[in-house]
Amino acid sequence: MTDDSGRALAVAEREILAALLELPIRHGWRLRAEAERLRVRAVCGCGCPTVYFTDGPVGGTELVAEAEVAGTDGDVVLLFASASGVDSLEYVWLGDLPPTGWPPAGSLINLRVR
Repeated sequence: MTDDSGRALAVAEREILAALLELPIRHGWRLRAEAERLRVRAVCGCGCPTVYFTDGPVGGTELVAEAEVAGTDGDVVLLFASASGVDSLEYVWLGDLPPTGWPPAGSLINLRVR
């Protein structure tokens, strides 16, 4: 966890978020506008690159977009949002060890709205 204001998104986080937000997501215009000022409030404790943009659980959070990571055994990147905005960008992997960083945005395939 970082201080109260969080930290700025890393380049890879911003690029992946932008790629997913280009999809025709419901309220996508609002989520795209919010993405410009998002701050990372917390990271996953397992060591994977998952980041959270809220200070705690938010009611009504739903999966809004996903993409597969090319060259993996089925890894996916998931974007969750709620009525209050973007909640998290999560990396789900199938191997034994968590990935230590985000894949390049150009390696995302089969991007889709959920």
